[in-house]
Order: sequence, then structure tokens, then C-alpha cells
Amino acid sequence: MAESHDEAGTEESSDSKTKTPSKHGWLHWVWPVVLIASLWGVWHEFHEQWFPRNLGPIAEGVVYRSGQIDRRLIYGFLEDHGIERIVVMSNYEYDDPDHVAEKEAAESLGIEVVRHSMRGNGVGTPESYAAVVALIDDAVRNDIPTLVHCSAGAQRTGGTVAAYRLLVEQADPAEVYDEARSYGWDTDDDHTWPAFLNDNMQSIAVLLAEQGVLEQVPDPLPAFGPG
Repeated sequence: MAESHDEAGTEESSDSKTKTPSKHGWLHWVWPVVLIASLWGVWHEFHEQWFPRNLGPIAEGVVYRSGQIDRRLIYGFLEDHGIERIVVMSNYEYDDPDHVAEKEAAESLGIEVVRHSMRGNGVGTPESYAAVVALIDDAVRNDIPTLVHCSAGAQRTGGTVAAYRLLVEQADPAEVYDEARSYGWDTDDDHTWPAFLNDNMQSIAVLLAEQGVLEQVPDPLPAFGPG
């Protein structure tokens, strides 16, 4: 009987050890997450050293949109595309090497820099939106090679390009919506600048009409949305 009891005890003990999770078990799922995040960061950094962030045309061959271009690319991009004007919607940061490189490249190449700072979520003022739209329109009408950008190229740039498309080009709202999505605007999580744009479309249009960019305020007003 004693022997039988010992065997049962041994089996129970062995079973308990099998069922008790290791205190380091969390490492089995944490390290893949850390590895993936690290690889993503390396790829993202490497990618932006070769390809300007969120680069694309507003008007093919004349006006371009992007995020902040890497310091290793900015001079070559500006020179190769014959850029004559840069329209920036983010604050200048003296300790940011990409900002410094862009400033120095612009000065070296004799490029005009116009800054209309807005919040990172794409919210500005009707005046700042109208000013950027007017600059885009001027560049298109007068064939002035121009770069329009913010930090990521998705919110501030997305909002002002959408305003230009809707008010000046009178583009299909569904196409404008899809364009914003293709440049990183998140339809699920980011409703701030679209709400701002739609709420202020009238004011922006009035300002553009006063500046001669629009012949008149559209009636009905366009709205940013999926159409």
C-alpha cells in the first residue's frame, strides 16, 4: 500500500509540474512582437533614406506633395525636380536634422519657402487652408515647380489637397476621399481634419473667392466624404 501511495504521489507531482506555467512563459509571445517592431523600425528608416515619405503629384510634373523628406534626399530631390517653392505646414524645429537640411538646401538653391503651420491632426484655420490652396493654384496656373508638405504627408497635406481638389478643381468627392486614403489617412481613427474641412468649407471658399482663386463660392458647397 505504501508503494502504491508513493507512485500516486509521484504521478500527481509530475502532473502538477506539467500544468504549472513557467514564470517566463510570456517571453514566448513578447519576443516575436519586439522583433517585428524592431524590423519594422529598421525597414521604415531605411526606406525613407531612399524614397521620400508619402511622395506623389498634386499636378503631374509641377506640384508635388509629401511628408518631411529625409536629410539625405532633400537636396537631390529639390534640384532634380527644379523646385522653386516649398509650402510647409509644420513648425520649424532647429534640432531636427531633416528640417535643417531642407532649410540649407532651399537657401543654397534659391528656393522660396512659405510656412503656414497647422496642428498635426490637420486642423488649421480657414485662413491657413485658403492660403495653401491659393499657393497650389498659383503653382498650377503659372507652372511653378512646388513641393507641398507637412511631417507625415497625411493629415495637414491631406486636408489642404482635399480642399484644393474640391473647391478649385471641383473633383468628384469620392475620388478625393480615395486619394486621401491612399496617402495614409485613416478613415476609422481620424475624423478631425475632415470635420474641420467640412465645417469651414464655406469660410475657405469665401476667402478663395476674395483672392480671385474662385470666381464665386460654389453653390451647393462640396463636402469631403466617400461620395
